[in-house]
Amino acid sequence: MVHCCRSSLLGRSYVLCGRTSTNIHHRLGLGHLFSHRSRLLSTASSSSVKEDFKYCVDLIQKRDYDAYLCGLLLPSDHAKMAYFATRALNVEIGSTLQDMNSNDTNLIAIQLRLQFWRDSIAQMYAPNGSSGGHQSYSTPVLRALQAVKSKSNFSQIFFERLVDAREMDLDLVTSAKSNNDYMVFPNYEDMERYNELSSSSLIYLCMESLGVFECEEADIAASHVGRALGIISLLKGSVHRAAIGEICIPRDMCEKYSIDPESIVAHTLYQRNSRNDLSSDQSGATSTNVIHATEELATCAYNHISVARNIQSSLPKEARACLIQATTALHYLEQLKGNKYDLFTDEMVNRSQSSRNDVMHYLKLGRTWLTSVF
Repeated sequence: MVHCCRSSLLGRSYVLCGRTSTNIHHRLGLGHLFSHRSRLLSTASSSSVKEDFKYCVDLIQKRDYDAYLCGLLLPSDHAKMAYFATRALNVEIGSTLQDMNSNDTNLIAIQLRLQFWRDSIAQMYAPNGSSGGHQSYSTPVLRALQAVKSKSNFSQIFFERLVDAREMDLDLVTSAKSNNDYMVFPNYEDMERYNELSSSSLIYLCMESLGVFECEEADIAASHVGRALGIISLLKGSVHRAAIGEICIPRDMCEKYSIDPESIVAHTLYQRNSRNDLSSDQSGATSTNVIHATEELATCAYNHISVARNIQSSLPKEARACLIQATTALHYLEQLKGNKYDLFTDEMVNRSQSSRNDVMHYLKLGRTWLTSVF
């Protein structure tokens, strides 16, 4: 298993939409989530900066509602602003590759877009990055990021790793196209590395926004929670990904469980057609082998969270605040287990919508917010 946390990298010795959802929040005593958002946006130094941060918050609310809720529960306005700015950056970098499955996609154009983000990050750390070079900050995300960076000692390497992760994506899809194959990680270790570069880096940045540096146990916890979140993100999007030729189960696991990636794509399309066809008997059951592979991935994610859970009591409270997404991860794993690890059930497929009215999820988040324990 790959283990590459922040400590080793840096050489140190040792982070609602709809009336129904709103009513649920107030009934549970969580109505303050919305006031947190309003107060967060009101702290911006100017109307233009406020609009930039609003763009970031709205983007995360739309793309990852669970992450949006967790961001609102961070202990300081600055940490919230940094959280949404860094995650919006990750979304924007990822959107560079949204059309990479199209046959008309220009590989050079995508490489140039990724280079734009890498250059923009470098510009922020240039000697005149805090006062000059504004021509590079042509997007609201970069402007918001520059605003929070001026108050945080963010490590440049974690921003660069977000681009590194997308370059891994690009390599995978390029290989898949050249071999007329599906996009899939060659092995579990590559999946782990990808999740460390992306999800774990976001938690490291969150911790840095709260002043957590040179804390080995915090780094280890962030690395494990990030890798668990990465696995869960792949599982959550598995049905959509399979429909466009991306397989969430690494190739070595497919071989282990005798899974043909093409069968996953075919099953996904069958299930979609069945849901759209009221005359269908929807009798296509998910392969037992796919279910076993999903269970193994879910177990890996749970084991990562268990490592962080076992050391959370020794972490600074600021570091624990940045691990609140572990609660969301555990809740998802419980739902998946309740569905017998079948990603194709209606509950799992429609979870992105139903999670907004998930009372138990809100209760668990509230408990973690109050106790700093997941």
